[in-house]
Amino acid sequence: MAKKEYDSRTHDEKISDLRAVFERLKIQALATGKISACSIKKVCDGANVSDTYLYTDKLDSPELNAKYHKIKADITGFKKDFKKNKGSIQADSEIGRAQAEKTTMQNERDEAQRQYVEVLQQVQGLKNQVHKQKQTIKDTADHSVGVAYNNLLQSPQSTKSPSFSHAKIVSPDTHLLVDGRYCFHDKNLRNLAWRSSVYELEELLKRPLAQRIYMLVGPPCAGKSDWCKASDYFSDRHPVVIDATNLTKSERINWFTVIYKYIHTNDIKVCAVFFDVPFEILQKRNNKRSADKRLDNDELLTKLRTLEPVDVYEGFDEIKVIRYG
Repeated sequence: MAKKEYDSRTHDEKISDLRAVFERLKIQALATGKISACSIKKVCDGANVSDTYLYTDKLDSPELNAKYHKIKADITGFKKDFKKNKGSIQADSEIGRAQAEKTTMQNERDEAQRQYVEVLQQVQGLKNQVHKQKQTIKDTADHSVGVAYNNLLQSPQSTKSPSFSHAKIVSPDTHLLVDGRYCFHDKNLRNLAWRSSVYELEELLKRPLAQRIYMLVGPPCAGKSDWCKASDYFSDRHPVVIDATNLTKSERINWFTVIYKYIHTNDIKVCAVFFDVPFEILQKRNNKRSADKRLDNDELLTKLRTLEPVDVYEGFDEIKVIRYG
């Protein structure tokens, strides 16, 4: 058994340490709402002082004994009046406000993490179904392309030869226009735009066509919409473009949740189009935007820093990188 190290502090120094620990634990108790955070034992343990001094007249000096006993009385009094102290101090204190904000942030973080795990589990389940059907889809790929051409030819609206170079665009931005103005900062409208875009994508995925989904990934002003107009799509299947920022893996998983509902029955490939654009170019393009679509520089930089690179493990069959500057 190791020999206990000799405590060379004077009693005044020990009493000072007890007071310092007591004040710190008081703040902790008020901030957390837990009176157990501030007890005689925890104060003594924190100051590395035996609680015997607080309960007995161990010393020859009545004055020192009284100082130790006073600390015990103060701790006991604080615990006794804890509810009153908590209500009057915590409500208006910086500590109380900070603790409330911290609790709110923790709750929001926990909820977001729960939703992310739930979506991830859904995607994994759908991936398992895809794996079982992969071979079947491969064997019927040629037939699916034939069906695509036949359907386009038989369409009453089709007067020209079918072309797989004409893409269907799914973009939440198209649902954010109100009276000709772009209303990005309207949260309710953004939610509606997302739901409308999901519905559009589902309707496209239901078609008995060989399809390639191009999921664009890049910050605002990266050139995504221009790429949609000027791009030469692969001609082996019908192109569907998801024109949104899709900056994070969690945002992209939301689209995969929809795609994987149909990928095990239809011939569908998913191609990521990643836009690698320097901030200077984004900034110049942003300055040329109309006032209702323009972002401030800090917000634009935040979005660029939020951008997470794509990889095949997310579920992409192909990845294209578009670089500017």
